[in-house]
Amino acid sequence: MKKAGLLFVLIAAQYAGFSQSQTQRVLFVGNSYTYYNNMPQIVANLALSLGDTLIHDSSTPPGYSFVQHVSNATTLQKIGAGGWGYVVLQEQSQKPSFPMAQVEAEVLPYAAQLNNMVLESSPCAQTVFYMTWGRKFGDAGNCPAWPPVCTYEGMDDLLYERYMLMAELNNAIVSPVGALWRYIIENHPGIDLYDPDGSHPSESGSFAAACAFYTVLFRKNPATSSYNFILPPAMAETIRNAAETVIYNNLEQWSVGLFDITSSFETSSTTVDPLEPVSFTNLSTNANAYLWDFGDGNLSNEENPEHVYETAGMFNVQLTAYSDCDSAVSSAQINLIITGKEDISSQNKVVLYPNPSSGDVFITNNGPAIRRILLIDGWGRTSEITDNLVDGRPISLAHLSSGVYFLRVYDIHGKVSTHKIIRAR
Repeated sequence: MKKAGLLFVLIAAQYAGFSQSQTQRVLFVGNSYTYYNNMPQIVANLALSLGDTLIHDSSTPPGYSFVQHVSNATTLQKIGAGGWGYVVLQEQSQKPSFPMAQVEAEVLPYAAQLNNMVLESSPCAQTVFYMTWGRKFGDAGNCPAWPPVCTYEGMDDLLYERYMLMAELNNAIVSPVGALWRYIIENHPGIDLYDPDGSHPSESGSFAAACAFYTVLFRKNPATSSYNFILPPAMAETIRNAAETVIYNNLEQWSVGLFDITSSFETSSTTVDPLEPVSFTNLSTNANAYLWDFGDGNLSNEENPEHVYETAGMFNVQLTAYSDCDSAVSSAQINLIITGKEDISSQNKVVLYPNPSSGDVFITNNGPAIRRILLIDGWGRTSEITDNLVDGRPISLAHLSSGVYFLRVYDIHGKVSTHKIIRAR
């Protein structure tokens, strides 16, 4: 039989739903970096300007760290309420920039503990780590003992590194507010993101943070909004455009979508005879169950099935991938055409009887000798017939369940014929 090369059908689930209006439920767990200027409400207003809804709550005591949040009654109650789509975790502003041994003892265990609490109460939630920024003139209090934090750049580099590590260790995503601030500071130095204390955000700093969070939580481009908060329109536009450059154009860098369920697959050649098995390779991610619709009325829940089509034609194959929280669908059309060896004039002349049968089926063959027989069930699974290939001898169907089957008969010249048989009750 003539074979063709692989035909790759890669249909991944995209963020199609994210172009429509969304509602997200988000809990912010942090401190004054979140609380200043009511940043979560700025996110909600920005979302509203683009037709989206942010339902939010916060636990943000001043100066709080992760180790304090894990035993704070308000934080525990709000996490435990469940039903969150996202929970944002923001550490105290200095601690992630401390020496690594100190971070391993004082930050990372409590980040993991909070993340576990989130997933216990909201199993389908995603944790978002709020990457903060270096202080305007570095961390003067810790500079003598830890020189890397003596400058804004040095402190900011460490915060970047440690928040990315927290996200990696907890299979979480990042809202890279600090990275957005860095871009604005380097490219638009006329925008002062800092409060006069050189640590907390100014109104423009909180607006930048809100743009980062909107982009991550809704996966939309904030540059398409005209919402300015209380900023001059030109300044707000510059910040929104910066968020597009740093975050929206690089969602994968911040692990946005990395943990989504996707559906995709590839197939073997579709240029085959009917009843030649077509293989399907599942390339879906973050799924634990599957449903294939082969487009001819047959289904399968195997991960990587083979399927045999009875006839040639165009078939729309659909794969639905499932997780405990979501599903995703991909599809592709495949075109089965008849191929074969046209230089051989011999024809199989095979008759099967009785048909339907509840036991034995006999073969009458008036053509070339039979070389091989395959039995194919309704799911496309094949088995070799070894009972008897001699004319007039029976093939037993007694071991089969009732239903429709196909016998594929190969003669010694390579010609193939296909015969439907019915296993009666």
